[in-house]
Amino acid sequence: MSASLYRKYRPDSFDQVIGQSFVKQTIQNEIKSNKLAHAYLFSGPRGVGKTTLARLIAKAVNCENRKDGESEPCGKCTSCINIAKNKNLDMIEVDAASNRGIDEIRELRERTRFAPATSKFKIFIIDEVHMLTKEAFNALLKTLEEPPAYIIFILATTEVHKIPETIISRCQRFDFKKIDFKDIVERLDTISKSEGYTIAKEALQNIAYHSEGHPRDAESLLSQALAIAGDKKEIGLEELLMIMPASNFGLIFQFIEFLIKSDIKNALELINKLVDDGIDLENFTENLIKMIHKFILIKAGLNNLDWQLEKTLEAKADELVRQVSNVQLVFMIEAFSQAKSELNNFLLNQIALEIAVLKICTDDVEIKPSAEKVNNIPDSAQEIKVEQKLENNEVEPKSQEVVEIKKVEKVESIESVKKVDNTNDAEESKDIENEQEEVKEATEDKNESKVSLYEIKGKWIEILQKIGQENRSLVAMMEVSEIKNYENKVLTISFPYKFYIDKIKDMGNNKLIEDVVFKVLNCRIKIKAELGEKKEASLKFSPAQEKAPQKAPDPKMNTLLEAFGGEVV
Repeated sequence: MSASLYRKYRPDSFDQVIGQSFVKQTIQNEIKSNKLAHAYLFSGPRGVGKTTLARLIAKAVNCENRKDGESEPCGKCTSCINIAKNKNLDMIEVDAASNRGIDEIRELRERTRFAPATSKFKIFIIDEVHMLTKEAFNALLKTLEEPPAYIIFILATTEVHKIPETIISRCQRFDFKKIDFKDIVERLDTISKSEGYTIAKEALQNIAYHSEGHPRDAESLLSQALAIAGDKKEIGLEELLMIMPASNFGLIFQFIEFLIKSDIKNALELINKLVDDGIDLENFTENLIKMIHKFILIKAGLNNLDWQLEKTLEAKADELVRQVSNVQLVFMIEAFSQAKSELNNFLLNQIALEIAVLKICTDDVEIKPSAEKVNNIPDSAQEIKVEQKLENNEVEPKSQEVVEIKKVEKVESIESVKKVDNTNDAEESKDIENEQEEVKEATEDKNESKVSLYEIKGKWIEILQKIGQENRSLVAMMEVSEIKNYENKVLTISFPYKFYIDKIKDMGNNKLIEDVVFKVLNCRIKIKAELGEKKEASLKFSPAQEKAPQKAPDPKMNTLLEAFGGEVV
């Protein structure tokens, strides 16, 4: 039986290891100077070279032909050959996942007492060391701290946070990273040519993308691809798609472009084309979310990220990043994350994606402060917004001069009005204030969110808490209220007593409730109070928010307190 590709092409020298340049350089320098640590801890994702480097250390330190000042093993001596074939008695590999108990570690500790059989060093490689039990770690501790001079421990793990600090502090730690996309593609191309196969570049890139930075995963996928090709010796993207889903980056970028332009028609057509072509929507959505996430990172200034794409698609990606806004990206990733979780909830899977498109692209959900929408606001309204930002210290320094100029122009215009007709000054000022108030209300209406009864009920406790901070007696009446209906921006609330309704209808109380609702929900709604059944208070404040009212000893007094919202002092 032939060995799998990742075992057959396991690197025989440090130069053949892809990535991990810092780790390789440090270990090679230690080997050259013969200043090796007695224990190493290799941590990082699966399949990125931890065990491979451990074996190379074993080869290099025990190589019979290696000279001083060199770090590479010869690969030809008896020691190197036996290590490559797993026949060297002085290299012991332990799988901690299946040998995790204290008895196995005690046995290992006993083996450290014996000198190497044929080599200079005895190497213990403990893979998945985080799987050891607490007792096993304690048994290993003393030996790890002061091993014999001929012993080297190499611990490998994918979950370093599970290893006790007492173990980590006794090791020289190296953190392994995922391998770059381009390095994996080159590695796959080298292996496929060595096997006598010609594989299309798009197919290799698709394998590298699905490996997510793990070379061993990529080589396993390549093995499957070669098995499908058989005697054909040529593999294209079509053959590869028989064993793995396509990345479809071209379609993903086209889809994102439709979303940026709010082109609902073409976006929905593309979704249905995916369905007709038999493309897995779950995989497409997953890749779409990953790409949007990468857009967010690039947009935030992380320019060192690799697109992991061919050059033509990289150029398209750069173009889209320049076109899209951060707000749009946030809406996209939220909408499609929700859609992915709901794909199987609909009779037709594509409905979840179509709903996400409508949420992003329709005017009901503003995803970008476009120039057209800003320009359509009257100048007076824009000035009001600028003044409000100035009062809240939200105006950028570059805009300060413009704001001051506008204020001066406004003052001069008012002064000129006074000079022309002093008798009409009060009336004109009042008209200006009324116009500004109308524009302000219109602007608020334009910017406010649309809410549902479900959202109001979800935020009701927060609303009552904020009302309680303003008026405790008012919130005492609101506690026993019940939400009945919400229609045409009118919220109907029932109260058990007519007295409560009269109090709520008071202009001051009514306005307070509406203002709090606007602050919480960003939606201006009217409050309508009506008589209903008695209801126990649904909101209980914490001691820091509200001191519990004391009960009066007289039952009649309790009735009065309940009716008028009072308390015993």
